[in-house]
Amino acid sequence: PVAVHVLPRVDPADRQLAYEELLPDEELLSEVASYLDERRLIGSTVQLMPCRFRGLSVVVNLQASQNADLARVEADVSHALYTYLNPLVGGDATGIGPGWAFGRALNQGELYGVVHAVEGVEFVRILRVYETNVATGEQSAKPAGSHVVLEPDELLASGQHIVKATHRETENA
Repeated sequence: PVAVHVLPRVDPADRQLAYEELLPDEELLSEVASYLDERRLIGSTVQLMPCRFRGLSVVVNLQASQNADLARVEADVSHALYTYLNPLVGGDATGIGPGWAFGRALNQGELYGVVHAVEGVEFVRILRVYETNVATGEQSAKPAGSHVVLEPDELLASGQHIVKATHRETENA
């Protein structure tokens, strides 16, 4: 049998997506099944299934430039992370992308690039990645390390990201 993973379209997708939004409903599955059934080779079988997800939550502590609005920087960094670590629109550090590729590993260095690209970010003090169960939101206790390897049939999805921005400490004159 040929396995086909089905991921529903979600609009807008450049945000934190709930697990339920990533699961195809019966209507979508039957629509895809009938479409493929008309086009499959005689004797072949097609097995439709939801996608498998590796959830990741990112914790970032960063220093913002002195004139930057901290709430805006935090919101922009969060948005950039939810967009990048996204099965539908992720994978492109410059913004909306083609979606995370099946089985594509994540190097933590990519996330530094995503965070640094946000206007007002001076530097990243701490960046940690935690594997997260996207269905329950449960986060692993230990950071995932600098390289997250996915199975060939897995996509990346965002858990809950935590972004904290501060200004440089200034000495009292």
